[in-house]
Amino acid sequence: MKSSFQVRYRGLNVYLNEDLLMITVERAFTIEALVVNIDYYESNVKYEWKCFNNEEICNFIDSSNESVYNFSSGIPYKDEFRVSLTVTIFNESATANATIVTFDADLRVPELQIQPVNRIINENEETTLSVKAYDVAPSCNLSWYFVTEELLKLNSDKDMMEYGEIISDSNRKLSLNEQFLGELIEFDYETKSIEVEGVITNAGKASLIADCECINGTDYRTIALVYVEVNFKLNRGPIVHNLTVSKIR
Repeated sequence: MKSSFQVRYRGLNVYLNEDLLMITVERAFTIEALVVNIDYYESNVKYEWKCFNNEEICNFIDSSNESVYNFSSGIPYKDEFRVSLTVTIFNESATANATIVTFDADLRVPELQIQPVNRIINENEETTLSVKAYDVAPSCNLSWYFVTEELLKLNSDKDMMEYGEIISDSNRKLSLNEQFLGELIEFDYETKSIEVEGVITNAGKASLIADCECINGTDYRTIALVYVEVNFKLNRGPIVHNLTVSKIR
């Protein structure tokens, strides 16, 4: 008996570690890529990074042929930027983009390194989100949040800062009330490095929030916030139907 089959071509995909990053000016950050190239396993990959501001090429980045691009000095001024990566294997290419929004803040915020993951989640499987944060002040808290695709559709008119459900533990060392001991505050600037993880099992939007608090004078609060957004789609499992096999006479 002979039977024929066809191997499905799965193509080339690239995913960045974030879709949206809101961060202070001149603060270092890293964008890292995950290349899914099952059809071209162990083939050489060419990386081409670009940065655009109002569709003009940014004048503060250099070319790189690596899967990681480190903005070691951050972005020098506040605006909105688009970072684009094109990967090429043989004659096949794939592109991914991330939006970077920079703003001014008096308070120093953590430096983040988010682990890139496949944005397609297989049904009934878990995906772990992980970030390593450096230079974290005692009053800073980093948390992962998640909102499902269904809730996003129901609340499409809500502000994008509607984070959803928290999926990681709190790690703030000090609260403002604990720091405020009288008319004069000596703020503890000793920093630390931490790793924060969260687990998701569905399509939707994951958000990483890093908020840092301080008191100036007697009771004036300054809050600096770093916001990261990562979006996921669901790959549903196959639907199995009844199969009947009969003997040919």
